[in-house]
Amino acid sequence: MLGSIWRSIKFLTPSFNRALSKFGYEMAAKNFQFEDWRFMNFGYVYENDKDSPVLEKTDELDRYFIQLYDHLIKDLNVENKKILEVGSGRGGGANYISKYYKPLSYVGIDISQNAIDFSNRVNNIDTLSFEQGDAENLSFKDQTFDIVINVESSHCYGSFDKFLSEVFRVLPSDGYFAFTDIMTISKWNEIEKIINNSKFRKIYEKDISQNALNSLTKVSEWRKTWLEDKFPSFVRGVAEDISAVKGTRPYNKLESGKLIYKTYLFVKD
Repeated sequence: MLGSIWRSIKFLTPSFNRALSKFGYEMAAKNFQFEDWRFMNFGYVYENDKDSPVLEKTDELDRYFIQLYDHLIKDLNVENKKILEVGSGRGGGANYISKYYKPLSYVGIDISQNAIDFSNRVNNIDTLSFEQGDAENLSFKDQTFDIVINVESSHCYGSFDKFLSEVFRVLPSDGYFAFTDIMTISKWNEIEKIINNSKFRKIYEKDISQNALNSLTKVSEWRKTWLEDKFPSFVRGVAEDISAVKGTRPYNKLESGKLIYKTYLFVKD
């Protein structure tokens, strides 16, 4: 029942979507402090296994979720750069990039203070930090970061236009913005208009729907079992929807093409 209500009201208006998303993620971060739950994205399967990163054994269980981050930034020179992640969630992606790609600094911000508290507690890397923040009103000075990344988060924002303007502001000339998310075709059409009217130069745009679907298919059984073990029955439907396990509406819509998963890379000239 709770899952049906969530699905029915989540996308009523941008402002309501933003408020409801904040509430939902705050509750999840506060009440479900599982240290083995560090990723909430759909994941990514490379077409060619040789492109997959070499991971430590302790990271293998999260391979496909990690690979979404790896795919997003692998074409960038990250070492000794200052990185901002907007919408860092539970910090798994930030941990991966900080550990394997060695940026000078990595700041993750999230609207959920509970998610920030969790991330700071479980991710112990000197160059990595997390703080509460608003994607549409970043608290940083102009030209603070070399790279900004955003993973499966922007669909929750009240104004993508404000978010994009803020990202542009905190980057210097030749700074990069790497962005990936899942939306309906009509929503992507709106986003494209905003992108085309922005000052960013688009380097590439990729449809990674099949890569994400392949990931969801591969992890679906163990993820569903994990959710059944960790979550009480009255919220399990919501958890399964957020995780897009096989058979849920998000999974089915991605499979049918009603939802499209895209990746973009932009540069500030």
